[in-house]
Amino acid sequence: MELKKGVLASVKAEMAKACAHWNTQNQEEILRLQEQNERDYRAFLDDYRNKIKEVLATAKEDLVKQKNELLIQKEAQLNENWQLGKLRDSRRKFTNPRKRF
Repeated sequence: MELKKGVLASVKAEMAKACAHWNTQNQEEILRLQEQNERDYRAFLDDYRNKIKEVLATAKEDLVKQKNELLIQKEAQLNENWQLGKLRDSRRKFTNPRKRF
């Protein structure tokens, strides 16, 4: 009977030791996975941040191009209107002889 108790105590001790070892391994694996997840998340955030910067830079370039194109168009319209105004003025001068001299 005492032999059985000794064997039982020995088996319990071995089981406790194996359980503690298993828990330690699991905790280490969990920690490793958490660290890997953290690295992956940081890499994802860095990539996302870079993509956002690229998109914003492209949008800014497009905005500058559109602004310049619009300025060129408006300048051309103003020139055209100015030329038309000059043409009208010269026609008035030639069609109204009293104001010519």
